[in-house]
Amino acid sequence: MDKLFNKKGIYGIVLFLVLMTSTVFASDMDSRWVYVGKDNRDMMYYDRQTAQYDPDTHTITIWEKVISDGKPLCIGEYHIFLDRREYQGIKHAIYDENTGERKIIKQSQYPMEKIAPDSDIEKAADDVCDQYGISHMSSNAEDRWNWIYSSATQTCMYAKDFITIDRGNKTVEIWVRATNLNGFTFRPVLYTCHIDDQTVDYAGYKGIAKGLDIFPETIEEAAWNKAKELYFKK
Repeated sequence: MDKLFNKKGIYGIVLFLVLMTSTVFASDMDSRWVYVGKDNRDMMYYDRQTAQYDPDTHTITIWEKVISDGKPLCIGEYHIFLDRREYQGIKHAIYDENTGERKIIKQSQYPMEKIAPDSDIEKAADDVCDQYGISHMSSNAEDRWNWIYSSATQTCMYAKDFITIDRGNKTVEIWVRATNLNGFTFRPVLYTCHIDDQTVDYAGYKGIAKGLDIFPETIEEAAWNKAKELYFKK
């Protein structure tokens, strides 16, 4: 009976140590890869362990990976330009759906992209800023989204703390988020309003359009009117 008890006791201790090791490992993974958003079935995480901030250029460098249906989909390294609220890819790789093997995507230069409010990139940048004790790209106002336009099918809100006014080029950039009557909210669309020639560009889920004329009772008119108000505000 003593031998049997000793064997059971040893097995219990081993099992306890294995479980403790697994728990610590999971905790390390949870603390390293920080959840920053989702898009349908895709879950985005950034690597807090390798994130860096450069005070000379006021930029952040991060790795971000996407998990889809529990499997790695892709991973990429990004530069984030805090002053300009822009980011640019550095390296990128995708994972084979069946084998899980990583395939590096070679590209000479990635385009510069605008950072959308409430996006995974903004959330990752904010977390890194917190680690280094520096200010976020925006004020992260609780009432960030404010009404700007409604139609028969949608209500549109603009991000009041993500406005970019370029007086040199006489443009105002406004992020607008639309919600359908059924409650579905689309990803934000960036409207660039040209003050002098009274035209609007946009880029987002709707596609890309440039030099749109402004028609009455449209989201383009609402965005341009708000841009004009902010541009000439004293």
